Amino acid sequence: MTDDDPISRRTSLKGIAATGALLGGAGLGINSASAGEKKHHGDKHDGKHKKGKHGDDKDGTNGDGIPGVAGIDFDACHTMAVHFDGSYADPTADGSVAIPITTKDGFMTLPTVGDVDDAITIPTAGANTFLQIPIGEVTDDYVEILVQNDTEIVDSSRYVRVPLGKLEDGSITLPAEGPYDGYYKLPLIGGGHIPLPAGGKEKDALVIALENGYATFPVHDDDGGALVTPVVQVGDAPLANLRIRTYNGRKGRIENVQRTITADDLTPSGRYGSDVYGSQYTWTFTVFQFYDHVYNTGDKILSVSIGEATVQNPNDCATEYQVGYDSAGYLDLEKLSLSPVCVDSETNMARFRVRNANEKPVAAAYAVEGTDRAGSVFVEPESATYIHVAAPDGDATVSLIADGKVIATRDSRTDVECLPRGQIPFNAECVERLEGAAKFYIHNGTDTDLTFFYHVAETGELSAVTVPDDMTSSETFWVEAPDGEVTTTIYYEDEAIASATSDPSVDC
Repeated sequence: MTDDDPISRRTSLKGIAATGALLGGAGLGINSASAGEKKHHGDKHDGKHKKGKHGDDKDGTNGDGIPGVAGIDFDACHTMAVHFDGSYADPTADGSVAIPITTKDGFMTLPTVGDVDDAITIPTAGANTFLQIPIGEVTDDYVEILVQNDTEIVDSSRYVRVPLGKLEDGSITLPAEGPYDGYYKLPLIGGGHIPLPAGGKEKDALVIALENGYATFPVHDDDGGALVTPVVQVGDAPLANLRIRTYNGRKGRIENVQRTITADDLTPSGRYGSDVYGSQYTWTFTVFQFYDHVYNTGDKILSVSIGEATVQNPNDCATEYQVGYDSAGYLDLEKLSLSPVCVDSETNMARFRVRNANEKPVAAAYAVEGTDRAGSVFVEPESATYIHVAAPDGDATVSLIADGKVIATRDSRTDVECLPRGQIPFNAECVERLEGAAKFYIHNGTDTDLTFFYHVAETGELSAVTVPDDMTSSETFWVEAPDGEVTTTIYYEDEAIASATSDPSVDC
C-alpha cells in the first residue's frame, strides 16, 4: 500500500497457509459468504471445502532445482504457497539431516560455526540447522564430550574423551576409523568408540536420524550410554529470498514484493488437519489481503522468483502483463521515492515502499540505520516494490541509495499496524438446530472493506467473508454445525484474528 492510497489499513506479509489447496489440499476458489444467508439444504455446501479436494484453478510445480522447496502452488490468481521440505525448515521434525565430511589418512574433518565454548556447533547440509554437541574441557590432545549414562535408576551424565586432531576456525578434525558396515568409528581415550552413520555415494557425509529434534549416538565402552545432541535452528536465519510480481488492481499497475523468508515465517501445511503435503512447511501469500483489498478488486499474482528461479502463475493470470521494457535512457533520481507503509510490532517487521516514476527500471540499495542490515531492491518502470526489514517493536530507519547517493531516509510508520489485531470483534450469535447451522457475527473495526478467511474446526469448512466499511461495518454468516457447537476462527494473512464457539442452547 502507498501513502497516496486512500485506504489506510495495512496488512503484514507474515508467512501464512491461508487458503484452499495451499492450506492442506482444498481449493478455496473464493466463494465469499453472503451476509445473513444460511448455507443449508441445496446450498449449504457452497462454502465448504473438504481436504484432499483440489480447486479447479489450483496448479503448481514440484520445486525442482530450488533448494529446500518441495513445491509451489497457485490458487487461481489470488494466492500462492511455497512448500518447504520439513527437514529443511524445522529441525524438530522427525527425519534425518546430513553433515558433509572430509576423510583422509584416518581422520575426519567436520565443518563448525561459532566459538567452541560449551558446545561444538556443526551446520547441516542445505538447511539453517545445526547439530550441537555438548562438550567440556578442550585441550591440544582431546575434547570432552558429554554423554548420558545408560541407567534406569537415575538420569546422569559423564564426559568421554575423544582424541583431537585439529581445531580451527570453521572446522574440527578427529580420528575416525572406517567406514565399516555403514559406520565410522570415533575412538575414545581409554577404549571404546562412538559409531557415526556414513552416507552419500562416496561416504562423504554423515546421515543422522532425528527423533523430536534430537540425534542419538550409542557409546560403546564399559559404561555404555549415549551421546544425545539437539538439532537447533536460527529462527531468523534466511531460508529463501522471494520476489512476488503482482498486479495491483486498484492502482492498475505492476508491483513487486520482496521478502526474505525465515523459519519463523512458516506454518505447518497440515495445520487444518490435512496431511496432503506431509511434513512440509508453508509460506503463503494472498495478494488482495496484502493490499487490504477485497477479493474481487482484480489483484493478481503473476509470478514468484526464489533465488535465480522464476515460476509463472500457470492459471492464465499473467499473459497480458508480460511486457518488456527498455533499460536504456536517462534515470531521474528525483523520480525515486521511499515511503513507510506499516509495521508488525509483534513480529518485529517494518514494511516500506520504493517508488520508481521513471520510464526505465532501477536497481537500488537500502540500509537500516544503526544495524548491519542492508539489501538491494529492483523496481520496474512506473512501478513500486515493497521491502521488509527487521524492526524491533516496529522501529526502523531506512535509507534508499541509488547511483551512490542517498535518495531518502524514512522512519517506519509505527502508528500503522500491518495486521488488524484487536480490531475485529467476532462472536457466535445463535444456532438453527433443525438446519444444522450456526450464525456468526463479525465487525470490521478498520477503515476499509476487508475480506477475511474463516475456518471451522469441527467440520473443516474453509471459506471467506467480506466485511464492508459502511454504517454498520459488520456482517453475519452461517456455517455448518451438525451438533450445534462449532468453533470458528477468523484469519487474516494466516494470523488468527479472532475465534468464537457457538452455543447449542441459544436458538436463532
